[in-house]
Amino acid sequence: MRRKLALLPVLVGLAIVGAFAGGAWAVPDEQKPAASDLPDFLRPLAEADKIVVYSIDGTDRFEKKQAPKTEEEFRGYPVLGKLTIAAAKARQEIVEAAKQATDKRDAARAKCFWPRHALHVEAKGKSVDYVICFQCSWFKVVDSKSVSDLGMQSHEKLQAVLNRHLKEAGIGLAP
Repeated sequence: MRRKLALLPVLVGLAIVGAFAGGAWAVPDEQKPAASDLPDFLRPLAEADKIVVYSIDGTDRFEKKQAPKTEEEFRGYPVLGKLTIAAAKARQEIVEAAKQATDKRDAARAKCFWPRHALHVEAKGKSVDYVICFQCSWFKVVDSKSVSDLGMQSHEKLQAVLNRHLKEAGIGLAP
């Protein structure tokens, strides 16, 4: 009997540690904030209450007359479709892909800026827009105070993630 009682505190301690480490009281990875290890311009994306992914047709401004006529524009570009990313896991996937795409920013890139994708983010009562051109590797961040142009080096994952979400929602992509 004494042996069983001696093991009781050990078993209770293991149960508590297990619960906090990965059991009922643990916060799932998909809900953990990732903002702490991100550059300032990506933090709103990680803290987002709402992420809207846009498929836009970023035709060159001089060719604007050839752009499709749509009911909605986003930052001056025709919107082909949009969807709200509600699932925390999907939002986290976008954050991680954006971080990877911008980890090594490149100042030497093409100057076309013909974006085909955009993100509208709402976090902590503020909104930030990310307009993305994978063709020339520009990443434009627009908030209420400023517009920043950033280069990307490795954007294949971000492009694939955004394309997948748009295609799964039946939204077409610009050529």
